[in-house]
Amino acid sequence: MEEGRRTAFRKGLRVKKLRGTSDVYEMSSDSDGRATFAVGDPIQEGKFHIVWLDIGGHDILP
Repeated sequence: MEEGRRTAFRKGLRVKKLRGTSDVYEMSSDSDGRATFAVGDPIQEGKFHIVWLDIGGHDILP
């Protein structure tokens, strides 16, 4: 995803900041999929750099 560009995510995909953290986000879906990630320093100018921390089901959260 590029800065300033809007992208439509499929229905049921949710992204929010993970409680108790300052820079970790959670992405979850209706089908029990879940991932945690942080936004890193850009590798390419104008593009986001996502650092995936954990990917799995709802059991990945503490």
